[in-house]
Amino acid sequence: MALRKAFEKAVVKRLMTYIPFGVLLSGRLDSSLVAAVAVRHLAGTEAARRWGTKLHSFYVGLEGSPDLKAAKEDDIDATEDMIYHTETYDVTTIRASTPMFLMSRKIKSLGVKMVISGEGSDELFGGYLYFHKAPNKEELHRETCRKVRPDLGRIEKWVLRKAFDDEEQPFLPKVHILYRQKEQFSDGVGYSWIDGLKAHAASNVTDKMLSNAKFIFPHNTPTTKEAYYYRMVFERFFPQKYAILTVPGGPSVACSIAKAIEWDAYNRVL
Repeated sequence: MALRKAFEKAVVKRLMTYIPFGVLLSGRLDSSLVAAVAVRHLAGTEAARRWGTKLHSFYVGLEGSPDLKAAKEDDIDATEDMIYHTETYDVTTIRASTPMFLMSRKIKSLGVKMVISGEGSDELFGGYLYFHKAPNKEELHRETCRKVRPDLGRIEKWVLRKAFDDEEQPFLPKVHILYRQKEQFSDGVGYSWIDGLKAHAASNVTDKMLSNAKFIFPHNTPTTKEAYYYRMVFERFFPQKYAILTVPGGPSVACSIAKAIEWDAYNRVL
């Protein structure tokens, strides 16, 4: 109950706004809880008096994706803008950030000045799926301040789900959202988005270019045409000698962190 009260208080605090606002809504747990709390408390606020009680939600999805369908953005060229703004050539970061960048640009064009979202919950409550591979609770505790409840099938973010599991005044549909397993970003927006990125990269990087990658990019050498393309764009924007050193390298899974690789190897041994 204490967690739920703190969560609601945090959302309500963001409703004290004098500018048009909305909510980023993916249809999964975190953003759905934020939206549900906002709707429940919006009436009577200064924001409601100024802008009405209708909560404007924004979401991104592609045909066939499990997320709610939304206006589709397929401007692959925005990838270069994303590389410039995020200052990275990391494949996972660019894949995840570009659709959000496109959506944010659209939201801005509509005159919306502020959005609230569920960002940060995965880090606080052990939401990433690789947390399931933690070898012991000490390792998991070091990775996040919350731990997974093993008696509920090791579902992620159990403590947050339980806090809003209210039978009398439910915040969310229990089966379809509240206890729905987390999906990776690519699962949510659809794999066709990533296929489009790969195709765009392939049209700009030849087989010969990729075969010579170790000579052109000896540090963090790209191993795919997609990675090669991002690296070309990055170095065009940031030609300084030490710019490439600011981006972590090496193999990655899940959230592109070394701990995920370590735990993955540990589980394969078992």
